[in-house]
Amino acid sequence: MPTKPKLKLNFILPFVNLTGGIKILFEHANRLVAMGHQVTITYPGRLFHGDQYQTENNSLWWRIIEAPARNIKYWFFVELLHKTDANWFPLDDRIKLSKVADLSPRYIKPADIVIATTDQVADYVNNYPKQMGIKLLFCQDYDIWARPTKYVDRALKYPLHLITIGAWQEK
Repeated sequence: MPTKPKLKLNFILPFVNLTGGIKILFEHANRLVAMGHQVTITYPGRLFHGDQYQTENNSLWWRIIEAPARNIKYWFFVELLHKTDANWFPLDDRIKLSKVADLSPRYIKPADIVIATTDQVADYVNNYPKQMGIKLLFCQDYDIWARPTKYVDRALKYPLHLITIGAWQEK
């Protein structure tokens, strides 16, 4: 009986810090590796400094409260406590963690499938060349808590194959 060809998958994450969404993605990665697939988890070493929302948003709340609070939180956990690694989760040793300078194509390794895991990451994956792999967006929620609705909606309209966690998320 011939064996199925195994896939090379590259999950593109915004970070690997402890969150429920990241935990679920790690669990999917573990299960895919257990099935014989080759999995890489790629994440940037820093937050999205050039994020369009951050540079376009001129609200007083964003400039005085939200942006500085996020930068302090990031500095505390990532720079001071060095909490950027995924050692909080029992990640299978066969999974490759790839911390890159940023999510531009020059730092991303080609795979059969490249999976954006948030709308912010989808902004990058949408612009990857075809040789990076088939492009997917794995949507776990309608994440309008991190950015305004117009940016989330824009990401959902990219020509990425959409994977959702439930029928309630169908377009």
